[in-house]
Amino acid sequence: MFLLFRLAIILSIPTLMWVGWSASPDFVSPGNMRYLAGLFIGVWGFAFQLMRKSADLISLPGLTGREQERLVLRLAAIRSRVWWIGGVAVVSGFLVWLIGSMPTLADSPIAPISIGLLIGIGVSYAVVIPRWFNEIYSFTEVLRLREDKKRRAESALKQIEDGKKKVTRDSAVA
Repeated sequence: MFLLFRLAIILSIPTLMWVGWSASPDFVSPGNMRYLAGLFIGVWGFAFQLMRKSADLISLPGLTGREQERLVLRLAAIRSRVWWIGGVAVVSGFLVWLIGSMPTLADSPIAPISIGLLIGIGVSYAVVIPRWFNEIYSFTEVLRLREDKKRRAESALKQIEDGKKKVTRDSAVA
């Protein structure tokens, strides 16, 4: 379902760009493309914020060896995703600027459709990044809940042992 949502974003933005270009051919101009290329800087910054936040999780306390390994593998996958998004954002931003600054290409319907496709890809990544944040934090929440349950179980066991000792002492005194 989420993949269909992303695909709808990627395909609807070129259509909207083409409609905007049909209404106003100056829509695809070098000046406007500067602002649209700024969208990719925002996506890239958002992705690197994800990478920075995920780096904070590497030193979670109370992890078993297997969980630490899972965390390291998951964070490595996220870092590779972020670098992929960064590369796509740089290339897309450059292509948006290049297509918008070519006067012969800016007059054809290829320019708004291709720029819309690139922007659709950038927006679809911007939609996906919050999901990755949730993926990271759900993993840490599971670990925190497990640690909390472990602490509560240890404290309950200690209370039970203290209660048994008290009962034993009381019966020995009597």
